[in-house]
Amino acid sequence: MIFISGVSPRLLRYKERHDCQDIEERISHVTDPKRIIIDLYNSVKGPKATRETRMEVVAWIAV
Repeated sequence: MIFISGVSPRLLRYKERHDCQDIEERISHVTDPKRIIIDLYNSVKGPKATRETRMEVVAWIAV
């Protein structure tokens, strides 16, 4: 069974990409296949762990 949402993915044009570099960086954290368990642990329990890094780990696991 295939579900189609009816909304196609958007492509960011150069002007939009220049303004949204922080968003692209966050997306790259979530979709990075090279993250290892140590990286995930540090993002959750490490000294620099924040709510944002914990949510990135949750999203990384979901993806």
